[in-house]
Amino acid sequence: LSEEVKPFIDTVYRTLPGPSDTAVGGSSMGGLSSLELCRRLPGTFGLCAAMSPSLWWEDAGFLRSLGRDSSWLESCRIWLDMGGREGATRGGQRANVRRARVLARMLSRLGREAGRDFCYCEDPVGGHDEAAWGYRFDPMLRFLFPPQ
Repeated sequence: LSEEVKPFIDTVYRTLPGPSDTAVGGSSMGGLSSLELCRRLPGTFGLCAAMSPSLWWEDAGFLRSLGRDSSWLESCRIWLDMGGREGATRGGQRANVRRARVLARMLSRLGREAGRDFCYCEDPVGGHDEAAWGYRFDPMLRFLFPPQ
């Protein structure tokens, strides 16, 4: 992606190639992968759309890694969302929603400002499906690419 696809796009199309104008995004495992790409390649990707990210993967390994390495956040703007009907219910709360809330709180504790550096959107009736992600797609684009 960073060695072939992005250079091809930047060569063929008229783009703003810097990280502050380069987004990566996905839903579910794609959302988690997008967060990882921004973490591992902050000089390439500075905008992240993490829609319903699979934060449960590797026993919430991404959440643990964020506690150890958060320097990449300084150059990254993140859209994070979750549907209220995603995942199994434990103790009256859905595990996926709980993890997304934990990530949003971590971002705040690490000095990121909600509404400026990241946006957490929780859709109480949203499921883990394309219809729910589609419903949140426009606000995600408006947050990551605000009108100039």
